[in-house]
Amino acid sequence: GKLSSQVSPTLATCAVGQSVKVVRVTEQSADFLQFAEEKGLHPGAIVRVTDRDLTAGLVVVKRLRDPNTAFSLAAAGKILVEPAKS
Repeated sequence: GKLSSQVSPTLATCAVGQSVKVVRVTEQSADFLQFAEEKGLHPGAIVRVTDRDLTAGLVVVKRLRDPNTAFSLAAAGKILVEPAKS
């Protein structure tokens, strides 16, 4: 078999305003997994990137009925996503 060389987008790299589905959390430490779960960023979750501030190193995401949540670019880079189906 041949492995796909396609790089999956992350919350850190997807476009502002884009709705995405969480595919995978690459950081497997218990602390990070608990953090991601508390923020609703588990596989299958749909979120929208509402802002990205490269100077501050932040990505802001919103879940359906939840308030906006800010993540560091480092944390957002550990959450693989794909475009959400409309």
